[in-house]
Amino acid sequence: AGDKRIVNETLAGADLKATAIARLYKAEGGQWHFMSMGAAALAKDPQSNVYYMHIVDLHTSEVPLVEEVYKNFIYTVTTPFMHCFEGQKD
Repeated sequence: AGDKRIVNETLAGADLKATAIARLYKAEGGQWHFMSMGAAALAKDPQSNVYYMHIVDLHTSEVPLVEEVYKNFIYTVTTPFMHCFEGQKD
């Protein structure tokens, strides 16, 4: 219940569709680099009707990833515990 509260407070105003505990890794130079752990949240922006995937750090309430889920978004499940997609560069 505490984790859900943190996500709801951090993404206040967003229409949450789904959440799950997640780790965020970034591929760079042929290697996976751990970035953060927290909750992955699929949310719809009520003003623009656009869907976004967020990672919310449950310890700091920071959001290290916000990625628009656009038409033809390529999302691959490589194993039951590894889901991949191309993200924006920092």
